[in-house]
Amino acid sequence: MTTATAQDWASLSKLLKSFGPDHPQAQAGLDEFRATPDYAAMVALWEAHADGQALPADACASVLRSSGSARIVFGIAHGLAANRIRMRSSLRSEAEKCAEFGLDHARLKRDINDFLSAEPAWAARLDAATYGSEKSRAMIASRERFLGFQDRAIDSGRLEFPDPWTGAPCHATDCFHLFGRAVYLFLGTKPFYLVTGGAGHKAVGLLLPALRLFLDFEAGLGAITKDEALATSFGAQLFRLARHADAFLALLARTPAQLAEPRRIALRVGRAENFAHWHWNFLTGVERQVLRGPTPRVESVITGGSEFFAPFERIYPEYAHCHVESDAGQTDPCPFAPDRLMVATGGYFIPASLRARLIECARRLPVARETAVQPEQLPVDAWPVIWFGMRTGSRAWIGQAEGIARVIAAVGAEFPQAVFLLDGFSYPVGKDLITHKWAGALEALDAVAHQVIDGCPSGLRARVFNLLGNSLRESVLLAAQVDFYLAPIGTTQHKVGWFCRGTGLTYSGPDIEKTPPDERPGTWEAEDIRPAEFVIGRIADAGERRNEYDIRNNVQNVELDVDDIVRRFLRSLRDMQATRAR
Repeated sequence: MTTATAQDWASLSKLLKSFGPDHPQAQAGLDEFRATPDYAAMVALWEAHADGQALPADACASVLRSSGSARIVFGIAHGLAANRIRMRSSLRSEAEKCAEFGLDHARLKRDINDFLSAEPAWAARLDAATYGSEKSRAMIASRERFLGFQDRAIDSGRLEFPDPWTGAPCHATDCFHLFGRAVYLFLGTKPFYLVTGGAGHKAVGLLLPALRLFLDFEAGLGAITKDEALATSFGAQLFRLARHADAFLALLARTPAQLAEPRRIALRVGRAENFAHWHWNFLTGVERQVLRGPTPRVESVITGGSEFFAPFERIYPEYAHCHVESDAGQTDPCPFAPDRLMVATGGYFIPASLRARLIECARRLPVARETAVQPEQLPVDAWPVIWFGMRTGSRAWIGQAEGIARVIAAVGAEFPQAVFLLDGFSYPVGKDLITHKWAGALEALDAVAHQVIDGCPSGLRARVFNLLGNSLRESVLLAAQVDFYLAPIGTTQHKVGWFCRGTGLTYSGPDIEKTPPDERPGTWEAEDIRPAEFVIGRIADAGERRNEYDIRNNVQNVELDVDDIVRRFLRSLRDMQATRAR
């Protein structure tokens, strides 16, 4: 046997992540790994756990000495999910696979369908909401159905899923979170797991370790169900089992009635690199709980990352009684605890109440940055209030400084009371872990803003405001006053589009035309949204990617027809003016 270092397994882990197990070098590395004592110990521990038995002490000790990379490689080498069944498929072959494993396909489908349902009160709230289109309604409903389990668990203190083998009630006994995925352990005929993930923490499937079987709920999150992703999550679980073997054994000794007892809830609120995902996918999960009523079983809230709009307690005083903990990445507050359960919450629907909450929170906050443009600095006769979202690096308008100045000149000539806001980056209000990453972009955007102002007619410059240097407090309050905007697709548009009562123009490269207009980003996520009109630019260059893992769509920088932009602006503003005059 070749002696391998932790670094060797790190290289193999990276190779598997990049190319999968079928790559010739990966196959050779897996064969080598399977011949090691580390692998033998991991197999012994995992199979004892899969059978619902006490964990061998020597195997636990070996696993605790192993590297994280080795544990990830184990997941691939052992084939944790070597067998897969698509549970929403109507193909006979999928039912036949279930039968081969001794599982009742029809009952499982019913159980999964019942599990993947929104709570009735929330379903009624979604049905009564106002959407940008009927397609928006359908897109929200199709996503929110995968989240109903969160609400049931938070309400009752119990997360229930029927035993896949017998259909008897089973209750989650443990949960941990890693890399955007929360994994819940159930002790049925054999231990099994609910895997959740994605921005809103959808339920994506069940892992049955004893059968090396993954029951795929087909939630549209294929990246989370890949072998490599499952290996990462369950490599971490392997370590947790070894570290907390006695606590796991204590759970095995509990009766079904004891396991079904309600638990206190640790509510996990996700962290994000930008405010838009924190707003859309994480605060929405909390807002849903508040709208549904009191949640007395929640005793702690776990959150982390930048405090974009405010510290959590300022946004949600409803949770003032809870202990708020900081999340450093992996979240594991109560491993195999008999009386506590972490529930990771999230969402895909921004209700009007969340928009109002964030605006009101911003009003209550003190001025965060003395140099920021304050809402009261806008002239009292301002109409229309126009917002320009600026960007550099990717999704940018090449020539935006000259182009925006020309639009301002044309609009200002016809609407002399117009006010123009130049936005590009807003600092977090509270804890800031992100601004340092954007230092270069901030400098470049500030230069663009000054070029815009210098390019405007001298009589209009006093009505043009540079928002670079604002915090999100000021940006939220100003965005709420916007009548019309021009912004690139993505986060820059969401800052204004999700807060204003107006509408505008969103620009992108031609790739966005592959997506129907009412399914494009910024057109469907929020209640009462007024979808923007899309402007398709000519590709100027490919745009910058942040790193090798950046898989964003529509990152090309574009050129826009300024005359066309001016025509669209004036047409829309004239229509708005006519409506105001009625």
